[in-house]
Amino acid sequence: MRLFIASRVIVKEYAQIREAFAEVLEGRWVKEEHLHLTWVFLGERDDPEPWLERLATVLPLAHEVQMRGLGSFGRPPKVLFAGEKKPVLFKKASQFRSAGFEMDRFRPHVTLCRIKKIHDRAAFREKLHAFKKMETVRVHREIGLYESRLTNNGPIYTRVMLQ
Repeated sequence: MRLFIASRVIVKEYAQIREAFAEVLEGRWVKEEHLHLTWVFLGERDDPEPWLERLATVLPLAHEVQMRGLGSFGRPPKVLFAGEKKPVLFKKASQFRSAGFEMDRFRPHVTLCRIKKIHDRAAFREKLHAFKKMETVRVHREIGLYESRLTNNGPIYTRVMLQ
């Protein structure tokens, strides 16, 4: 199983963001119901139960956090994401570290689009700047353990629960 710990999120301006970037990039947009903030990526694991037990030691972590702005990863950019770094996110991440989760580089973000091609780099940067101060993400749901199954139509995320 490919596992990760995440919070489901609402990207308030998702339709507006997609529309704004439609002419400047080609890519695969994440389905709105699959948008999430990853706290810990666990990778391939045989049994989710030890991770659920470890997660229970840091719960409850229901929360509400607002994130602003857009950004990109890679050179050239390969991922368009929502959210800037917020101290409250790093404080919550430290709770995972204290419970024994390995967190190499915590980069709080919500992936919006996996970029295939940028048609106009200057226009792309302008669009990023236009969303810099806009509240883009509301993280407000309880943290959970999720399985990611990769398919030809994109990943499918399922919350893992104790049996």
